[in-house]
Amino acid sequence: MSKSHRLLSAFFIVIILFSFAGNPSVTAAGEQDGSEKIPLSRARAYYIKNVDTGIVLKSSDQDEKLPPASTVKMMSGLLLCEKFAGKLDEVVTITAEMAKDNNAYRSIGLAEGQKPTVRDLLYLSVCGSYNDAVKSLAIAGYSTPEALVSEMNARAAAIGMTSTHYENYTGIDNPNQYTTLRDIAILAAEAAGNALFKMMAGEKEYSPEGLKSSYGFSNYNKLIATSQYRNTACVGLNAGNTPEAGYYVTALFEKDGLSYLAIVCGAEYVDNRAYSYVIANELINWALNSFSYRAILKQSDIICEIPVSMSITEKTVLAVPERDIYSYIPKSYSFGKELSKTYILNSETLAAPVKEGDEVGFVTVFCNGEKIGETVRLVAKTSAEKSEILSVIEKIKDFSKKDFFKGALFTAGALTVVILVSVSVIRAGNERKKRAAPRRSARRQ
Repeated sequence: MSKSHRLLSAFFIVIILFSFAGNPSVTAAGEQDGSEKIPLSRARAYYIKNVDTGIVLKSSDQDEKLPPASTVKMMSGLLLCEKFAGKLDEVVTITAEMAKDNNAYRSIGLAEGQKPTVRDLLYLSVCGSYNDAVKSLAIAGYSTPEALVSEMNARAAAIGMTSTHYENYTGIDNPNQYTTLRDIAILAAEAAGNALFKMMAGEKEYSPEGLKSSYGFSNYNKLIATSQYRNTACVGLNAGNTPEAGYYVTALFEKDGLSYLAIVCGAEYVDNRAYSYVIANELINWALNSFSYRAILKQSDIICEIPVSMSITEKTVLAVPERDIYSYIPKSYSFGKELSKTYILNSETLAAPVKEGDEVGFVTVFCNGEKIGETVRLVAKTSAEKSEILSVIEKIKDFSKKDFFKGALFTAGALTVVILVSVSVIRAGNERKKRAAPRRSARRQ
């Protein structure tokens, strides 16, 4: 390959690959990453995700079928918030049908003839997790609870919850009801996207205006209510338990400008400790302590030096990223271990003038072999002024390499030889004439 071809190819190839090591492993359970101290064995399933990046930091099998338990009320509560949006001040008169069997399981005891507002009943459903409040709104909005359940299954299918089926609107144990961690996460995102649901799910306590003051209650989610599990970063979304399913919590945390979703299913209740809350709190603490969103490559980082021609003042120009490259990664990750970077130059050398900020290539960062962040432009950190003297010399050199110049030079050389030979012949003839002149003169005498 000729030198010119090598230079052309260099415009588009990777110049260098910095050190790279490690294997992706932040989402696997049981690693020695600090999370092994969390009592995960006390729950049937667990999951924590950075919502902003979509990265699942740790989870058990996301597709294992689970009883949905209290997560059912995320779906029923979401649909009721949508159904009654803009009607919060309307009064609902509790009918005999609404009040029937209202002392079963998780109920506040709504009685026939009471007149709560829609707002009251929504708070009782979403914040308080009371079954009779859900039933009352289901009848008021859908005619029957069964119609609400049908809408719940339709919505689950519509948003991609392919492994979920509902038999009731409360989450009470039923062998034909099931879901998965993956589907709960989809539902949580849908519910959190409804401003009314999210607001009500995050209230610490509420006193229904349309009912007796004795009906004041705290949020059923102990991460939000005043309790030993309270976490001020938790802003929702749902909690509860059933005899067969165990303790569940779907917790949305907002901290340091980032959002996290933690889900704990089928947790134990041992020694007066509900491990759904214990595990959720420890998962979020682990995530906050172990991961961060940070500049993995800064604008001030020097990536390489590029040789410069046509300049007396500078022999090289420094190349730096045009802007910082950010990514959400473990705090312990560093270059030379899990992180690496590659860069591509537009040219292996530069010709002056070069201005600060001129594009000279591109840089990409990898984490355990996978690209993270954006590929950004490389720009010149320093400038290089052009030398006019070197420019003239270079032009002369370039001109001398041209074919017509070589032909002219050959012709000039040939003419020079002809001229020199001619001069030599003339000089030789003149010398002979000088030597012959005395002889001719002697003969005449």
